Amino acid sequence: SYSIELVNLSNRTNYIKLDSQLFTYVPLYKQLVLSMYLSTGIIRSVDKLLGSNIDSEIPLIDRYSHGGPLSLRGFALNGIGPRSDNITGERDSLGGLIKTTGLICLSTPLSNHLIRYLTNSSTNTTTNSSTNYLTGSKAFIFINSGSLGYNRLSIGSGLAVYLSRYIIFYHFHY
Repeated sequence: SYSIELVNLSNRTNYIKLDSQLFTYVPLYKQLVLSMYLSTGIIRSVDKLLGSNIDSEIPLIDRYSHGGPLSLRGFALNGIGPRSDNITGERDSLGGLIKTTGLICLSTPLSNHLIRYLTNSSTNTTTNSSTNYLTGSKAFIFINSGSLGYNRLSIGSGLAVYLSRYIIFYHFHY
């Protein structure tokens, strides 16, 4: 999928933002699935593209940020990219104008035997209500990389736990 966003809110904010995403899922063996994801984006001042000497400011909120479980696992939320020192000595994120993100993930559903073990359920019960709410949970390993001025890489494993009784989906990863 892709998106194009053209912003012209004032004389100071005039830019174009192009984003693309590519997802693919490949079944490998029984319930073992290879997932691949690639995302790219670029933001440019329209004035600069048209050859003007005046460069429109691109608001921080519209710039790209990386870090956290939904963009680059293993890094703090918005923890990657250009930063600025402030008065207190903290380094605030400035966001980036070009980004890339890639993910390769190998996943498989958790077996009923493992779910029963994790929930301390007896295998002799007549109902499986104690394991039904964990249906859809899976184990995974991943390689995640991204660039927002600096190249970063994370490798890890985790559990995606789906609690259907409470409609909660949570990722644990390291």
